[in-house]
Amino acid sequence: MDTPICSASLQSTKQLAGYDVRSKISSDDHSALLIEVKTSTSSLEQAYFHVTSHEWKVAQTSLAYVFHLWCLSGKKRLLAIISPEDIFPYIPTNNLSGEWESAKIPFLSFKSSFVEIA
Repeated sequence: MDTPICSASLQSTKQLAGYDVRSKISSDDHSALLIEVKTSTSSLEQAYFHVTSHEWKVAQTSLAYVFHLWCLSGKKRLLAIISPEDIFPYIPTNNLSGEWESAKIPFLSFKSSFVEIA
């Protein structure tokens, strides 16, 4: 998937939207690409992010949705672009009358996906 840096708009009603940025698939494909941005200033080994149940519902029902994980510790700027399929094993399930609200996931789970951004 060709993820553009430009041609994006920030979502002002994030709580309702379930994503942070609405972009497009590529310069040729103007279909919506929804991006949820997670950032940490902790080291990759100590960083975590949270996925809310609402964000997860939107990710599961969208045709194109990705998570951008930014690790901004020290001088390195690391980015991992993660699909909902890769997040799925970390998502809890609702049981009986209990419902999950947020899942805490370590950045380190996606260590091999991070690349340094200049």
